[in-house]
Amino acid sequence: MLSYHIYNLDTANYQQEVADVVQLSDKGYLLAGFSTHKANNFRIGQLIRTDSVGNQLWIKTYSYLGYQETITSVDLIDNSTILVGSTVDEIKVIKKNDPIYYYHPRFMKVDLDGNILKDTIYMQGFAGRGTRGGGNIFKDRNGGFFHYGQLEQIPDSTYIDDVINFPDYVAHLDDNFRITWMKVFSDSPGHKYIWMVRQLKDNGYLAFCCSKVRNGSNTRGWAVKLDNAGNIVWDNSYAYDTAGWQYFTDAYELADKSIVFTGMEINFKQPSWHSGDVWLLKVDSNGCELPGCALTAIDPAQAPKNVFVRIYPNPVYDELMVEGVQERTRMLLYDVYGRQVYNGIARSAKETIPTNDLPPGNYILQLTDADGKRSSYKVLKQ
Repeated sequence: MLSYHIYNLDTANYQQEVADVVQLSDKGYLLAGFSTHKANNFRIGQLIRTDSVGNQLWIKTYSYLGYQETITSVDLIDNSTILVGSTVDEIKVIKKNDPIYYYHPRFMKVDLDGNILKDTIYMQGFAGRGTRGGGNIFKDRNGGFFHYGQLEQIPDSTYIDDVINFPDYVAHLDDNFRITWMKVFSDSPGHKYIWMVRQLKDNGYLAFCCSKVRNGSNTRGWAVKLDNAGNIVWDNSYAYDTAGWQYFTDAYELADKSIVFTGMEINFKQPSWHSGDVWLLKVDSNGCELPGCALTAIDPAQAPKNVFVRIYPNPVYDELMVEGVQERTRMLLYDVYGRQVYNGIARSAKETIPTNDLPPGNYILQLTDADGKRSSYKVLKQ
């Protein structure tokens, strides 16, 4: 360790957390996050500027009209202007006196001394919830900025549901923080949660985290590629196994435009709910786990019918059961080398794939429904 710095000088009364950091043109750093007062848990946004070895130059706090606030992202616009994204917290009581926490996006441009040059907040209709929503905003190589969060769409109903009421979105903003396009993922049968958006080498966008069936508890890994106008290039779900939560937390594009996802799998079959595995998945530039996967551009409102089937037992010994599959679905099983070891068509909602002659190891089951939409599942043969 070359240096170590503590910036909270009042640890008895305040707790500070850093959410993002960017290096400035003078080789110093700007730390973004929040400070929480321990007595009342009130939170305000905070920026800390340091020199190149971490010595503090200044600390500034930010709040909007007395609301709680968290700064979630910082980026450089140019050598003298910093892009700041934050969430402004609001508590609303909607339906049956049930309080809901909203996190509205706030976007700022500040100078190197932390002074606000431009300030815009989206309140009505914008209600990112938890870490998924809020003010994450980044400089866009296409010009302007890109941002992701959640919308508020509360119908005249007593039922509050993430799938219907709080759809995730990706948006592009111009230099004045005005929205130029927005892609909303309000599709059925599953909610598409966005953890992060990365800009790709072709200046398109990769949004990813997980998809969840309405009223269900399990999630699957999910990713979508958008072009620079917000149109869907491909939209895929991925399964580590058939139990628990599975989600992506980051992605890295390689030189050949293939993508490596990192994530987690939390298996509810284990003794403790937090028992799980680190998930590492590589796909090609079309989002395919297997060689030869055809590029299919689909609208998420027409997602694969086979996304939420049951695949069991997994690990498998003699027979793999595929339950909930649509009739006329093509079922292909591949080994780790991309060789096809099974090819069949579903004739009913419950099918059996013989596996007793297969050697132990990892396999990929690919299901393609009658409309050509595809989903893939990892299978372990023992």
